[in-house]
Amino acid sequence: MSPCSSVSCGNLATSRITYTSQTWSAKCIYRTWQKQMQPKSRCSKCRSSKPTGIHCLQEFYGDFVALDVHHFMVPVPCNEVLINPRAAAAFGASEFEAVDRLVQGLSALFLALRRRPVIRYQRTSDAAKRLAEGLYTLTYKQQPGVFDFGSRSSPVVLLLDRTDDPLTPLLTQWTYQAMIHELIGIRDNRAVLTSSKVAEQYREVVVDPASDDFYKRHLYSNYGEVGLSVKELVDKFSTASAQHKQLNSLEDMRRFVLEHSDFSRAQSNVTKHVNIVTQLSEEVSRHNLMDVSTLEQDLANPASALNAAGAYEDIMAMLQGKAVSNKDRVRLVMLYALRFEGEAGRFSGLLDALAQAGVKAANPQLYAAAEDMPRYGGQDRRSGDLYGGGNILLKAKNVFKGLQGVDNVYTQHQPLLVETLRLLAANDLNPAAYSYAATTQVC
Repeated sequence: MSPCSSVSCGNLATSRITYTSQTWSAKCIYRTWQKQMQPKSRCSKCRSSKPTGIHCLQEFYGDFVALDVHHFMVPVPCNEVLINPRAAAAFGASEFEAVDRLVQGLSALFLALRRRPVIRYQRTSDAAKRLAEGLYTLTYKQQPGVFDFGSRSSPVVLLLDRTDDPLTPLLTQWTYQAMIHELIGIRDNRAVLTSSKVAEQYREVVVDPASDDFYKRHLYSNYGEVGLSVKELVDKFSTASAQHKQLNSLEDMRRFVLEHSDFSRAQSNVTKHVNIVTQLSEEVSRHNLMDVSTLEQDLANPASALNAAGAYEDIMAMLQGKAVSNKDRVRLVMLYALRFEGEAGRFSGLLDALAQAGVKAANPQLYAAAEDMPRYGGQDRRSGDLYGGGNILLKAKNVFKGLQGVDNVYTQHQPLLVETLRLLAANDLNPAAYSYAATTQVC
């Protein structure tokens, strides 16, 4: 191993072991990165190692990815097995392996935050229950000392299955970050633009709120607001550009040199966001997303006047439209299956229309997703009150919202998670629907 080298292995926490060379006059450091809690016997063996002396041993719990200040993710290979039972055979992986991987990642998060949480989970989900049991066993039984942080407060970790709200991810998104993620794609804070209007050298862009103030300010701004803000950004840059062209004196040249790096950065940022909005506009027009989204919102809103027969006719017209993508066709059929769960006959007719539109032949897995929606996200699989039917107060709010109207018809849907978290914060979340793991309940 060469000086100052590093090696990665394992799955849970990251341990850094620093060695000091005993034979060289200069201090030589080796670092081994192990994302796994190491047994005491192994650490003792490292300390007693004769060829090298250990200078120090440090642990960095980093078996998760921090997406931004509010969100993180645990990389799970073949996570499809958690939402699609058919995927287990296709990928040769099991739901148990995916749950074990989540236990490792969440445990690393608890250690990084130095908290041992109260664990709650969605009772109707077998995967959430297994995950809760795995976390409880590790943090309270197998390694209670490692996760004991004294008098530090214990937050609540609520484990939800997507079956609790299968509706929200089926809706077309209209906020800036979500549109980039869905219509272009974000991977490791990078997006690749494919529009013919974007020059080749500008096609790969970084979309990171930590390094882009405009993006940070407009992460959750809607499509129209972003368009106006980009125009203001262009106007501001045009004014600054005109000023830089007026170099009439040594002082002007000196100021230009001092401000050149900021000017170049601003130019790059303006170009990036103009190109992004250009591609988003093309995608919206190409796939008729505004009309699709209007129908989606009607299907999602329990206060809308849409009935089963009318919705069926509207979706049929969309399925036959050439501009609508196969993905959007399938989403509309899924939304119908959730909103009108008792309409098995009409749902079957929509599946036939999908097949006639070529979806089944072109993408059998996508067609199977629509076909399986009642079994995956039906009422008996959900703990939450997705359409507000069982909650009189929530239903009244939805009706009032429908009567009052909203500023943007494309973003009127409010995810069930908002109400779930409100109830959790108020300590009113039903324990019969969202159980506590073993003895972690805090009174």
